[in-house]
Amino acid sequence: MQKFCSSCGGRVDAALPFQCSHCGERFWANSKPCAGVLVEHRGEVLLIRRAIEPWFGEWDIPGGFVDDGEHPEDGARRELLEETGLDLPVVSLLGMWMDTYDSPSAPVEHPLSLLNIFFLAQVPDDDERPIPALDPHEASEFDWFAPDALPSPIGFPNHQPAVIAAWATTRLTGEAFAPLPARSR
Repeated sequence: MQKFCSSCGGRVDAALPFQCSHCGERFWANSKPCAGVLVEHRGEVLLIRRAIEPWFGEWDIPGGFVDDGEHPEDGARRELLEETGLDLPVVSLLGMWMDTYDSPSAPVEHPLSLLNIFFLAQVPDDDERPIPALDPHEASEFDWFAPDALPSPIGFPNHQPAVIAAWATTRLTGEAFAPLPARSR
């Protein structure tokens, strides 16, 4: 239930979707966009252990919510930088998965519906494996995992195991990821 209109501040007491009776602004029950980056180096992927709820203590792909008006690619890179200190360009789109933002250890009455968009970034093979500078408010540790030696448990189990499996399958079969097309700004 929305209590106040975020446009005019009038009292509403309505469930989404609704139209404010004071100012006429419309509000919809849209999925919240999230973006993440699978960082790859010499066939291994970087995962972080969550230091916050939901899914506290479980392995996670660096990522988070996309800001208003932010391109998902930019949001993914920003989240990667915030959580790990790594500033890498993304090279391809891995895919999109739906989920909700909740967990058994941190249940919410009305979980947010999420549209998760995942990208791939690669550290050149001739570079040393980067050691992330983790944000301790977001992540407690990191590690690099081969496609046939993935950790457990993985947070957000309704979508992240499928995301990581998509990456792992591609790596085990030798498929190439399609490069990102040029985007208009």
